[in-house]
Amino acid sequence: MRVLLALLLLLAAVPLRAQAIPADSLPVGRRVRVTVPELYGERVSGHVWELTRDTLVIGDKEGWSRRTIPLSGISRIDVSQGRTNGAVFGGLIGGAIFGGVRYVLAGVGDETVDKAQRNVLLAGAVGALLGAVAGASVSESWRRIYPPR
Repeated sequence: MRVLLALLLLLAAVPLRAQAIPADSLPVGRRVRVTVPELYGERVSGHVWELTRDTLVIGDKEGWSRRTIPLSGISRIDVSQGRTNGAVFGGLIGGAIFGGVRYVLAGVGDETVDKAQRNVLLAGAVGALLGAVAGASVSESWRRIYPPR
């Protein structure tokens, strides 16, 4: 009898995979990234369409493409924290680097002051443009909700 009671207490303390996924963190429409090694190899991303006791349905925003994923196969779920755009930051860094390098090089050459100032400004503008283009690549930040840390 004691062994049976101890076994029941032990089983009650072990959460099932489906119970551990926080349903309130996955409302319909939320963008998620799901790791399902057995079915899809790596990760699949999409918007939550439905969450039941044993499956998660994700798809594109319009609903044209949907995937039904068994909760038992999910090893990780991340929710999107939004997308960021680093064009302004990239432009500032690029302008400072290019302008700064050209400023240092201006003291080495035989240029007049006016020509050196123009070249520093031009190099800074080119650097700002290149930095803005490089920084404009949109990245998405994610927060893991399953398994809990």
